[in-house]
Amino acid sequence: MATCAGWVFELIGVPLPWFLGPIIVVGLMSLAGAELGTPQGSRQGGQILLATGIGLQFTPMVASYLIGNLVVMLVAAIGGILIGTLAGRLLRSMAQTDAATAHFSCMPGGVAEMANLAEHFNGKTAPVALAQSLRLFFIVVTIPPALMILDFTGSDLFARPDFSFQPLGLFLLLIMTTAAALLMARVKSANPWIIGPVLVAASLTVLDVHFSSMPSWMMSAAQILIASSLGLRYRRDTVVALRRFLPPVLVSMLVLIGGSIILALVLAPFSGIPNPSLVLATAPGGVAEMAITAEVLNLGVPLITAFHLLRVVFVVTLSGPIFRLARRL
Repeated sequence: MATCAGWVFELIGVPLPWFLGPIIVVGLMSLAGAELGTPQGSRQGGQILLATGIGLQFTPMVASYLIGNLVVMLVAAIGGILIGTLAGRLLRSMAQTDAATAHFSCMPGGVAEMANLAEHFNGKTAPVALAQSLRLFFIVVTIPPALMILDFTGSDLFARPDFSFQPLGLFLLLIMTTAAALLMARVKSANPWIIGPVLVAASLTVLDVHFSSMPSWMMSAAQILIASSLGLRYRRDTVVALRRFLPPVLVSMLVLIGGSIILALVLAPFSGIPNPSLVLATAPGGVAEMAITAEVLNLGVPLITAFHLLRVVFVVTLSGPIFRLARRL
């Protein structure tokens, strides 16, 4: 069903068809009460495929460019956390909820990580998980089409590496990236199924070690797996139980998106990065979702992935201490 939705969306010319098709169709059917499911580990498998493909684009030139923009990336990561903190204050006031629930509902981090942090600070996990899932959904169905309508595509700063496809080489590469993902998950790293494979594939590419390219159909399959798993999060009973929480969450999401766009425009003169790429790099979406968007719109996949990976690490590391500080103040 998800694959058919992606095919139909591609046929009618919808942006990001292999992601938007599955997430919209599966999400709507899940909201309608349909009993759907995906194979165990499908989201993680999709993330490993996607992250491996992304890592293959980290050429030495890309690495040099990222080092040159490291300060901009750090400011963007910290700025994203501060914008999330402000949005959380607004959400707390509008939704009349506790501080921890509001704060971690608005942090631009992973769903599981933010729900766990909220629980650690005596917040409610269900509203946080719903808010984080809605944020991802809202961003992927608004920002990519908006960039397409405005014709903000094809401004990629980097030439894509031209590796040959080697079945055995790709098999060996996927074994290594999967092992890295499992290791990162074992040590409870943030977003292990993305960070581990990206680090391995990117390190090999920077060192000019090439096992194989990633076929386009595998990248499409990764999108289907990730989107289907995300669509299943919109359970009817959960949404109905938290329906009064939804309008304030939507307002806070608009604050997050607006703040991230302003942050991108402020940073643009200091970076030399095209505005469309920088908007995507600072958008409060997930690593996988924004990387997919960058891939389809040709807006600098390794650059945008690096921005989001750095922010994930900062959010998981700093959002707790910032919450403590904000609560004291």
